[in-house]
Amino acid sequence: MLLVAARLELMQTQCVVVDQVGFDVVAFAPHAIRIEVKATARGAVRANRLEFNTGKGKTKSAMTRKDCDVVALADLLRMLCVFLPVSKITRRNYKISQNRFTPEQELATWLNCIEESKNGTMV
Repeated sequence: MLLVAARLELMQTQCVVVDQVGFDVVAFAPHAIRIEVKATARGAVRANRLEFNTGKGKTKSAMTRKDCDVVALADLLRMLCVFLPVSKITRRNYKISQNRFTPEQELATWLNCIEESKNGTMV
């Protein structure tokens, strides 16, 4: 959570870490965006891919817009994030190329989430 908050602050986005069911950070861009953080410190496991457990609760059911707006995938080894609208997370185990974790992609994915939330297309 703190890594995501720090990276958002570096991108000039005010945010606060919260203790809520369903999301961990609220960012203000300028409206509130609820962010659920999923992190890994495991490193690439196969084919240069990172794996994130993106299920919620004991049953590990899929997250929906009722839970949060954005999912932040945090690579704790590289200290970088990728931001995705919750609608893009359709599996309980999400795999993504480690090459996507760059400062440029971090900014691009965050700006995309802001734009989608403005247009109401995040659902």
